[in-house]
Amino acid sequence: MYTAQNSGQLEFFDNLFMPVPIKKEHPIIKMADSIDWDSLCDNLSKFYCNDNGRPTKSTRAKIGLLLLRHYEKISDEQVVDRLERDIYYQYLCGLNMHEAQNFIEPSSLTHFRNKIGMEGVKMIEEAVRAVIKKSIAKKGGPKTGK
Repeated sequence: MYTAQNSGQLEFFDNLFMPVPIKKEHPIIKMADSIDWDSLCDNLSKFYCNDNGRPTKSTRAKIGLLLLRHYEKISDEQVVDRLERDIYYQYLCGLNMHEAQNFIEPSSLTHFRNKIGMEGVKMIEEAVRAVIKKSIAKKGGPKTGK
């Protein structure tokens, strides 16, 4: 069963016990702030049943883990391990430090990829491609090597 993103889940900065120091210019933070998460998650919701089964883990977090896996060129096991201890991974996935602990099994990323199939992966690629195009446009277009 698909769980909507605004389901009362705590946000990254909801941690009330200590300030979270992050560098806003970090590439992972820039990527996280540039993606239209609501639209992307809504588009992927079509791969889930709305009224049957147990609630899903955060779709944003699963998308974030897939993006990080490819960005860092690491395995499912490594990306899940780093989620528990890397504040930038947690930010991209929209999880706070407590939620990131034992959040997901590496095999769940395989199940997620199988569930969304190539169509869902293409949706994620298009969202990232849109972010890249916007970034290039802000910088004045691609540089030529001449």
